[in-house]
Amino acid sequence: MFTLTGRTFIAFDDKFGRSTVSMLTHSQGNSDENEWFSLLLNLIASNSKLHVASFRGMVVDIDKVKSIIFQDNIQEQWTQKRLKRFVLDKLQNYERNFLKNF
Repeated sequence: MFTLTGRTFIAFDDKFGRSTVSMLTHSQGNSDENEWFSLLLNLIASNSKLHVASFRGMVVDIDKVKSIIFQDNIQEQWTQKRLKRFVLDKLQNYERNFLKNF
């Protein structure tokens, strides 16, 4: 487990149709990674309209995440582990490519 710092958010429409941005960096500047994954899973499972999700500066492919969550009738815990693996693998590639530019 690690802590998140900066640019970790999910933008979505709330139940009243208003656009909302949920930041996951608190006043102390960090939060637990599980908050972000739980929020994303819950929003998708409740069929909320998601605009964008950013994890440590990397934009997450919402359609790919939906395909992981709704693939089969699978347990939520397994789904969250698979989702984390997908996002963290993408993040590794993103950071590797970002560092190549310097």
